[in-house]
This record gives sequence, C-alpha cells and structure tokens, in this order.
Amino acid sequence: MDIKDVMTTRELAEALNLNQAYVLRRAKEELEMGVDYRSTGKRSYIFAPSAYEKMKVKTIPKLIKAEMLPNMRIHLEFDNGESRFLSSQLEKDYFEKVKKLRNWAVGINMLPTVAWQGNESSIDEDGNLKMGGKTYTSQELYEKSTRHI
Repeated sequence: MDIKDVMTTRELAEALNLNQAYVLRRAKEELEMGVDYRSTGKRSYIFAPSAYEKMKVKTIPKLIKAEMLPNMRIHLEFDNGESRFLSSQLEKDYFEKVKKLRNWAVGINMLPTVAWQGNESSIDEDGNLKMGGKTYTSQELYEKSTRHI
C-alpha cells in the first residue's frame, strides 16, 4: 500500500459524496478497525483503499422521514442527516392535466393554484416510501431530489 492511497475521513466522505459524520457511523458498523481504518487521534481516522471499495457499494442513504410541503413538494430526511426536497408525481400529474385542459379551453385564462389535500404515506424498514398507491425506493428518491427547493 502506498501512502497516496490512504484517505482521511474528509477525503473519503468527499469521494463517496456523503457527510463525514455519516461516513464515520457507517465505518464503525461496516468496516474492521485495524484493517480498513484506524484512529490517528481524538475523532481523527485514516482509511485504507479497501474502505472506499467496501463503502462505495452502499452509498445511497435510507429514507427515515417524509412530509408534504405546500405546492405538492415533499421534504425528505435520510439517515445520513441530509435533508432533500422533491417535486411529487402528484404535482407533475396536476400540471400535465392543466396543460391539456388549457389546450382545449381556447380563450380562457386559467391560473393553476395548488394546495395539498393530504395523502396516506408510510416508510417501510428498507426506507421505501409508499404514497398515493405507488412505492418509491430510497435510491430513486435520493437521486431525483435536490438539496434546495
């Protein structure tokens, strides 16, 4: 092993596109101390290349909380401490219907207003969101969501 291959917590977190606290939590659960990583001081760790290989396989965090916001947007919280936002499929369906209706209603000016009326939703133990009769995986939600509205 070459010294250039060793990564700090920060470097590993950046390579995995995750936050440092989440990387450390996962390292303590998934990696072997003394083989894949070791402590270099108080809250300071270095990681072998094997740590990156083992952790990159599972880089999608699990959904732990979802709540509806105005205008049919969804606020998502993941187990890595990250909050993200997603335009729901309901919003897309609504505006698609309004767009079709506008094409038929010539001369009528319609201004769509959207208010959330509520919907039953649940999150299973795998982090999948069940909402509006559809199931969305944590990976799908994480990849389609953004950090800001």
